[in-house]
Amino acid sequence: MKKQIIIAMALLAALPVAAQEKWDLRQCIDYAIEHNLSIKQQEAARDQDAVTLNTAKYSRLPNLNGNVGQSFNFGRALQADNTYGDRNTKNTNFSLSTSIPLFTGLRIPNNIALSKLNLKAAIEDLNKAKEDISISVTSAYLQILFNEELAKVAHSQVELSREQLKSKEAYFNNGKASEAEVYEARARLPKTKCLPYKPTTIINWHCWN
Repeated sequence: MKKQIIIAMALLAALPVAAQEKWDLRQCIDYAIEHNLSIKQQEAARDQDAVTLNTAKYSRLPNLNGNVGQSFNFGRALQADNTYGDRNTKNTNFSLSTSIPLFTGLRIPNNIALSKLNLKAAIEDLNKAKEDISISVTSAYLQILFNEELAKVAHSQVELSREQLKSKEAYFNNGKASEAEVYEARARLPKTKCLPYKPTTIINWHCWN
């Protein structure tokens, strides 16, 4: 119950109070799922596992490396006749290499299988987190509806007690009821003045989160 109350208070704090739009249960659940931090963390974990799986699959492909170099030399340099002379030289080189894994001791297939399992686990964790949020929001939503019904019954009881008090006072003034009956009818009313009841106050407020 405490957890449901916290969720309901969080929903009320997150929603703009100025916009008095009525939300149904589906809208409340969607909003809670969209803005829940745990859900976002689970989604990030799922996306990361999906990237890891793709990386493991692509590790079978060959790689390609290329290199280009340019060097310059100014001043005296050794010549072909084994003497030194003033000479400016430059050198350009290109290289290109590729490799492909032929046998890695089943490391690649095992990594792919592990990545698939991790991705499935992350997806199931995400689905469970969404289900938990949906259940919590639904419980809080139904609790609010139940509390509204209790409030309606309580206000109806107060109005009934007021009418009974008026009736007893009228009977007492006409000598048809005792003073004790009047005090008994008055005792059924709350000691403080009841505020006018406004139905669906909370639900019309946006429902919570």
